[in-house]
Amino acid sequence: MTKKMIFALLFALLLLFLLPVTASAASPTDEILVYDITAEPESDASVRLTYHIEWKVLESDKLGPLEWVTVGIPNGNCSDLEALSGNIDDISFDSSSGYAVRIDFDRKYYKDDVVSFDFSLLQDHLYDNMYPTDSQATFSFTPGW
Repeated sequence: MTKKMIFALLFALLLLFLLPVTASAASPTDEILVYDITAEPESDASVRLTYHIEWKVLESDKLGPLEWVTVGIPNGNCSDLEALSGNIDDISFDSSSGYAVRIDFDRKYYKDDVVSFDFSLLQDHLYDNMYPTDSQATFSFTPGW
């Protein structure tokens, strides 16, 4: 009786490993249509970053409408946050999700809505000390932290 039970258990385990398993990935809830950033170096080696983003809502039933977003920035050395479009109700530095700016909108956006918004900030500590002279400073910037 014990051998039959062991054989049945091994057979059941073998079937579990051989049966096909389907997995489904979560569908995206939003899509970034436009992500433009202008970087203007200042005389003190800080950089004025100006963002223009067009964000499309693909799904608003499960998670609710889009009311706010966070946009990654290079580091926490930012200042002079400024909303440049009228649909931004509030803008703030958000350290809870890494280095980011939180944008709160003035209304809710639902499926197939596109929200276009603009903001700027003064970013410091982007420069690189690769050159031994004080006359040159370089920086590299990869958007979407």
